[in-house]
Amino acid sequence: IPLSQLPQRLNELDSADDIIAYCKAGQRSAYAVQFLQQIGFTKVRNLRGGISAWAREVEPTMPRY
Repeated sequence: IPLSQLPQRLNELDSADDIIAYCKAGQRSAYAVQFLQQIGFTKVRNLRGGISAWAREVEPTMPRY
């Protein structure tokens, strides 16, 4: 769910689920995690550094854009 749509689409999320937020660099997903935590979600985490960091650390052969 894009960060800008998150407040309107909360009904698509279950606060009992483990939720991993991610984006390209990790900043927008960190805002999403903060927002969700403020409204009571406890099982939500951010993919620190985003997909870019994941690609560097976990899948270095992945093409970069």
